[in-house]
Parts: sequence; C-alpha cells; structure tokens
Amino acid sequence: MRRSLPRYFPAATGGAGKTAQAHQEPEHLTLWAAWIFPVSFHKYSPLEEKAPNESFYKTEEGLKEAIPALQVGDKPIHESTIVCEYLEEAFPDNLPLLPRDPLERAQARVWIDYINNVVVPSFFRLLEAQPTETEEFISALDEFKDALGHICVQRRGRFFLGDEFSLVDVAMAPWAVRDFLLREYRGFGREDIPGDWEDWASALESRPSVYRTTSLKSLYVEYNQVRLQNASEIMIGGPVREEPALGSQDEGWVSKVRGGY
Repeated sequence: MRRSLPRYFPAATGGAGKTAQAHQEPEHLTLWAAWIFPVSFHKYSPLEEKAPNESFYKTEEGLKEAIPALQVGDKPIHESTIVCEYLEEAFPDNLPLLPRDPLERAQARVWIDYINNVVVPSFFRLLEAQPTETEEFISALDEFKDALGHICVQRRGRFFLGDEFSLVDVAMAPWAVRDFLLREYRGFGREDIPGDWEDWASALESRPSVYRTTSLKSLYVEYNQVRLQNASEIMIGGPVREEPALGSQDEGWVSKVRGGY
C-alpha cells in the first residue's frame, strides 16, 4: 500500500513570509527550503541571527534532493547542523551561537545531538500515536515527556546555556513552535515538564529570529493531517521525508549536492 505523505507548501507564510519577501534580491548566501519543514526552519533561524543582510531566500519549488540547503556563491552546503556551524564560523564577529570554551562547545553539540536523536523522534511518535490505541498512546506521551524533561532540567537561564541564544536553542525552537499540535491534539501540557519547559518554549517563540521564521499555525496543522489522522499508514517514531518536484532549471546545482560538495 502506498503510504500517504504530508502536504508540501512551497511558499512562506506568517512571519516567515514577511522575512522571505524582504530578502528577494540575490545575495552571496541563498537558502533553498520548503518553509513548513522543521529542518528548513533549523537553518533559516540562524541565518537571521548571523547574516540577516546577506541572505536570499528561494521560496519556489526547485530542488528535489538535499533540501533545505545553503548555497554559498555557487557551492552548496546541506545537513542542518553543518549549515549552522558554517554560519557560526563564517560570521565570527556577529552574535556567537556557540560558547568560546572548547569543552562547553562540545557539551552544546552533545545536547544538539540529543534533541535531533531523542527529542525529535519522540515528538513524532506522539504526534502519530492515536488516542484510541490507549497503550501505545500513553507510552508515546510518557516517552516524549521524559525526553523533553531530561534536557529542560539542564537549562541554565532564559535560554539553554544562560541568557544568550545558542545553537541548542536553534535546534529546539522548531519543536517549541510545533508543540501546540501536541497540546491541542494529543493531551500534552507544557506545565507537566520539569525544568519549566513552558518558560523556555515561550522564550524561544518570542525570539525575533524565531518569530520571523515561523509559518501560520493553520498550515502546520494542515501539513500534519496525515500524522494526526492516519498514523497507521506512516512510519511511527520518525518524521516522514518529503521532497518537492525537481525543476529542470536547478538540475545543475542539484548535481553538485549529489557530488558531495
């Protein structure tokens, strides 16, 4: 049986739409993205932090493989964490998103990895769990609460590392923005998480770079209808990878990505 896929939205909306419209002149940095994807957001937010005046946002459909991606001149970079660290190193004089101390930088990377490999799969497992399947649903809800609580109790201030926004916050922000899906459809409560997830999530949502890279809530709901209503047809425990159609005008650039640039 062919499994259903979440709907793809090629255009930015909400705060993300306003930001994309303000960045339509070609620049040295070009972000290729499907705006509703969490991994697109994961790159888009640090661009607003590190290089808000040097970015061009490509909003139309055009790439099939390896999006979202950052094009630097004519060279592509993909994988969210790699792009974030490139921006950190390429713009060292702008707001630092990783600690200067090598040990603290390494510890920050550990928590970014934890978010990507523990929090995110548990988020999608709960999103896809059907409340009518009581045992599976309770297990998924407990797993997500435990995963989120474990990192929340390590937070040192308004943001994860203290008062300053960091790449750990960048990695967590898409899930703060999207946890309304769990609150409205899966019985999740921010107040139930130790370490004051409610406070951290509110700080993330109110960060200007996060607001400016957030789409309309109604589209997040529409995009996830398959997961919310038809979880039996999709993979439990991880996000479905979806790719828009490949445009012939971009095939040459995509071939560079395939070639391992």
